[in-house]
Amino acid sequence: MGYSPLFAKDLPLVAGELGVIEVRQEARLLARELGFDPGDQTRIAAAVSEVARLCGPGRASFHFVTDESRAGLECTLTPDEERVREGPAPRQAPSPQQVLSGVQRLVDDLEVRPSANGATMVTLRKWRRVTPLDTQGYA
Repeated sequence: MGYSPLFAKDLPLVAGELGVIEVRQEARLLARELGFDPGDQTRIAAAVSEVARLCGPGRASFHFVTDESRAGLECTLTPDEERVREGPAPRQAPSPQQVLSGVQRLVDDLEVRPSANGATMVTLRKWRRVTPLDTQGYA
């Protein structure tokens, strides 16, 4: 299904916890600005930070997208190199599949696909319902 992006924001995803924190804060801020309720703001921020931690250094792209009946926040995280499908994780760390399974419960759509550089790109999307009044300013 095609979605119409209304704005885009692209930022670097730096290595380590600092990068995770920056992307998490941006996700929460955008979710609040787009009218998501506090619970959804938390779910979006948590999902984005978990995927950012998994991806490592790269890029985070945020888009406000719409279709016929919904508006949502989309985030695509692309690592600089392949990391998402690495081999077994250390004993106490969850595997990439476990992380993505947990993320899937927090968002409405989750897509994992190869990027142009051969790394695994992860896109997550959270929708909010819109009323006719909400969409008047977006067209």
